Amino acid sequence: MPESVFAAGIGSHLARQGWATFPAHTPEERIRLYAVARMIGERLGCLVEAVPQDTITMRFTVIGTGDALS
Repeated sequence: MPESVFAAGIGSHLARQGWATFPAHTPEERIRLYAVARMIGERLGCLVEAVPQDTITMRFTVIGTGDALS
């Protein structure tokens, strides 16, 4: 799946509750999800952090406002 599809789903969840989780089973998937976090942050105008929650899950969290992006 393209990153933009991930960003849309994860971004809408983040906008509602400030955090989301998404599976990442390989190192390559985790690298892609770091890029998705940056993409979401740009779209929402805030900082979004992606960190491994466990061996197969990434957690996305809104950690800042748009002012921090400047």
